[in-house]
Order: sequence, then structure tokens, then C-alpha cells
Amino acid sequence: MLRLLTALLFLPVLTGGLSAQTAPRYVDMVYVYNAPAYQGKLIRYVYGGEIVLQLPNGEDKVFAWNEVRRVGFRFDRDAPLPLAVDRPAEPFVVPQPAEMDRPDRRLLHQVSAALAFGASAAITGGFRTRLGLGGQFSYHLVRPAGRWRGGLGLDLAVLDQPRDEYAVALTGQISGVLNPAGRARPFLRLEAGPALPFGTGTDGEAIIDRNIPLLVHPAAGVEFSPANGAWGDLLVDLGYRFLNTRLTLEDESFNVVERTIRYRRLVLRAALRF
Repeated sequence: MLRLLTALLFLPVLTGGLSAQTAPRYVDMVYVYNAPAYQGKLIRYVYGGEIVLQLPNGEDKVFAWNEVRRVGFRFDRDAPLPLAVDRPAEPFVVPQPAEMDRPDRRLLHQVSAALAFGASAAITGGFRTRLGLGGQFSYHLVRPAGRWRGGLGLDLAVLDQPRDEYAVALTGQISGVLNPAGRARPFLRLEAGPALPFGTGTDGEAIIDRNIPLLVHPAAGVEFSPANGAWGDLLVDLGYRFLNTRLTLEDESFNVVERTIRYRRLVLRAALRF
């Protein structure tokens, strides 16, 4: 009777220890290229860096990022191998998008598109003042430097679509940010450069000569940065575009007309800088 009572007292201890040794658990797996998978306990994981797996014998196996196919786990139902030295895993390190994606270069691309509202008026060569809706597209290479941004690029503008008049310009721009702190930063910008008007002409007129006028475009706007320090700024500005051009035209009767046209445009523009 005494032996039976002793066995009953120690039975929970024996079964508890047995279940602790054989209880199923999840085992971390590291799958590599052209080799069998490794199992153990994931100790360190650095996105784009190294991965450290503690093997069942207690040794650390270090993997380079480019040799790992994937990291996962499996459920061991039977007899998992205990680790020789069990130690806590380090916090996993996953860089923020700003650390991973922000380009490390001085010059940034800036692509913009705009709507232009305004009038075309003939100073000489007589035609009536026309109100019109036009557009503008541009690409610039921009270099930020503190609160300043400077850039150089190409600009294509629709001056008067019904009259088939356009202009391409080589423009430089400089802008100053009024408040560099924060995600929304007001700025002032001046853009200017030589322009080349072109088009096929209308009403039987052909452009046989043109001058190279100066395009001037002051503007004010706001540039917005994305959250979490990621890259890719959105810019919105409102400005006024000045351009006077002189054209020499020839009509169907071979009459030559000298025409000086003044273009004035209110321009609403959006741009992406990346």
C-alpha cells in the first residue's frame, strides 16, 4: 500500500517531465539556395543584412542575405531536438522605407504638368485678342541645397492650340523654401529661359521665320513630403507666364506679315520630384 501511494505521488512529476521533453513546438527554418534547409531558433534577422539561426547543438549559423531563399517555420509533432543553450532572440530589424529606398544622389528628377489660362494678343500684324486654354509639360534635373533648389530642363507649352502655336524652351529654375521644417513647405520659384515657337500655322499662313524670345515664369506653391521620411515629393504651384514672340508669316498669296504676339498665361502646375 505504501508503495502504491508513493507511485501515485510521483506520477504527475514523471509525466510532467516527459511531456515537457516531447511536447510539440514550432521550429524555425531557414531555406537556402542549392542546399538543405536548416532548423533551429531564429536569433537575428536584419532585412537586407544577415540572418542568425541557433542550431540544435547550440552553435550559431550566420547566413548572408543573398544566400537565403526564405525564412519560415515548421510544426514538430514528435520529438523536437532541444537547443544546447537556449537564449532569447534579438529584436528583428526591418529598416524604414526612408533607409531602404531614398536615393543617394545629388540630382533629382522633376516631372511636371500644368493647365494654362490666358490671352494671346497681337501687338503688330493684327488679330483679335484670344482667350484660350493651354497646357505645359516639363522635365528638370533639380539639386536641393538646404532651403534652395536649382534646376535645368526642357519645357513644352501649348500657346494657342486653335492657331496651332507651340513653344519649346530650355529653362532654368531656382526656388527658395520659406519654411524648411515640416512635410508641407511653402516656396517661391522663378523659371526662365530661351524659347523656340513652332507650329504649322492656320488660315493658309506658314511660319517662315521667328525670333528666340525669353520665357519668364514666377510662381508660388507648396511642396509635400510623404510620411515616414520616404522619398518622392509632390509640388503644387500657381504662377504667371510671360512670353513675347515675333513671327514672320506668309499667306496663300505670298504676302509676308510680321506679327508680334504677347502671350500671358495663369498656370496651375503639379510636379513630382524623385
